[in-house]
Amino acid sequence: MVYRVNVGGRFISPTEDTYTGMFRTWSLDGTYLTKIQHSVLPINTSIQLSFTMIPEYSAPQDVYQTAWTMGINKVINKSYNLTWEFPVDSQFIYLVRLHFCEFQTGINEFGDRVFLIFIADLTAEEEADVMIWSGGKKGVPLYRDYAVMMVGNEGEKKMNLSISLEANPNDWKTKYSDAILNGIEIFKLSDFNGNLAGTNPNRRPLIPLQSTKSNDNRTSIIAVVGGVVSSFIVLLILGLLIFRFRRAKRVKESGSSYGTKSTKTCRSTLSCRYFSLAEIKAATKNFDEVSIIGVGGFGDVYRGFIDGGATPVAIKRLKPGSQQGAHEFKTEIEILSQLRHHHLVSLIGYCNDDNEMILVYDYMACGTLCGHLYISHLFRGCNASKSVLVQHVG
Repeated sequence: MVYRVNVGGRFISPTEDTYTGMFRTWSLDGTYLTKIQHSVLPINTSIQLSFTMIPEYSAPQDVYQTAWTMGINKVINKSYNLTWEFPVDSQFIYLVRLHFCEFQTGINEFGDRVFLIFIADLTAEEEADVMIWSGGKKGVPLYRDYAVMMVGNEGEKKMNLSISLEANPNDWKTKYSDAILNGIEIFKLSDFNGNLAGTNPNRRPLIPLQSTKSNDNRTSIIAVVGGVVSSFIVLLILGLLIFRFRRAKRVKESGSSYGTKSTKTCRSTLSCRYFSLAEIKAATKNFDEVSIIGVGGFGDVYRGFIDGGATPVAIKRLKPGSQQGAHEFKTEIEILSQLRHHHLVSLIGYCNDDNEMILVYDYMACGTLCGHLYISHLFRGCNASKSVLVQHVG
């Protein structure tokens, strides 16, 4: 499954992608655009593109000369998110590549246009600034890659993978309350078993049989069909009871494995610890400001110690007025509790006592990748905790 979309631009056929030698199809984005309101379509075909950050074959030049932005009305821009939705198979990992190129008049410095990016209702970027990513130069195409696991409800075969741009709610962080996007690519990678095959489609409803024979034959057919249907329903009920019994047994066994530790588990296929608010306060010395190791748009990150001071952790406490709500908090727990990789910071547990939304991660003693790649005054908002999205600069 592959999506390639020329955001705000025209349809590009494979024969028009010959300059890069890739012969790809780039679709219009109107089919996937769900929220637009007063957004505008800036076009700059005269700008001289400088491919210093990525190879020229990454996308056709037309992709980087057109875009969607939210417009110039600050009040309207803060009232909605510019959103695209793409149907995908559930239970798979997807690579999302977003293409950017800053070419508009008035956007010349760091901080002129700083915005937020959400992928699948999860925070991908809290302070996206294309001018910082391009080294302060306009007309420089670039892309950002994100990996996201789409976890649906039980039995849910299809989901919508959403990509949303939000104007920065903090006026002091940006000169213009606006956002920009030039292109989108989505690639289906695999599930946890390395499988790329999707689930079988839903069966079509049976077409009622029509017969021109006598009433006796018609009655016999009804009796046979009724017997088959009744047998199927009985078997279905038995199978459901067996499945629920086994599932309840597995949950009970996993719930008892934590002994005297916090004895609640995440509602997901993999378990993580549940911390009470008292445990969190004890780990952070009642949220002492001295323990703060990171500050972001959604809350503070504290360094704390659990298990009697034996284990250092990073504790992310979401602000009550943050943009991340209860749904995003639940989604982040469900996905992070299933992802385990040596390049990812593991989720240890969570706390939602007294309307708090708190996540507990492994502590990164050597700092973040962001802190090593960028000096602090060029890349603001690097947190000590790690998002569920694996970020990589193309």
